[in-house]
Amino acid sequence: MPSRITSHTTGPGFEIQFKNGCLDIPDQQGAYLISTGCGAGKTEGIKELIGLKQDEGVLYCVDTKAEVDKMYNYLKKNGIVADSDILRLHGDATTELDAYRDHPEAIMQKKVILLTHVRFWSDLIYDFLIYKPTAPIPVFDGDFKTLMMRDDLRKWVLFDETPMFYIAFA
Repeated sequence: MPSRITSHTTGPGFEIQFKNGCLDIPDQQGAYLISTGCGAGKTEGIKELIGLKQDEGVLYCVDTKAEVDKMYNYLKKNGIVADSDILRLHGDATTELDAYRDHPEAIMQKKVILLTHVRFWSDLIYDFLIYKPTAPIPVFDGDFKTLMMRDDLRKWVLFDETPMFYIAFA
């Protein structure tokens, strides 16, 4: 399969090829919303992006446990990320979930974290965002501004699909 992603030579950005066009993700840090429509190849591009950017820390969030498992199995089966570098978190992944509950700080060492949208918004968010800590980690007091100023955050936080769990609360 041809590569969907062409990395920039000037920084961390890249160009991604979809079935319906090409999109350039700039080198600058920021949040980017990519809405290409169903079937354009977003998830396929994400699979490749995870492989390319795993050493910088990747957090992948999707709506269902089945989709988390699908990505986990794909990454393992195709040797994209070593099994020891992936953490899959959801209610049916009991071994991983028990390890996370016993030692939540250990997930900060994993290159790739796969989880559901619900877990991202309801668990200890700094455990998901901090990657290979370079400074002491104080108890999170809700100060996102301070959290986001850390130098040791995951560089890639990917939401595949719009989080739908919150609709029931609206």
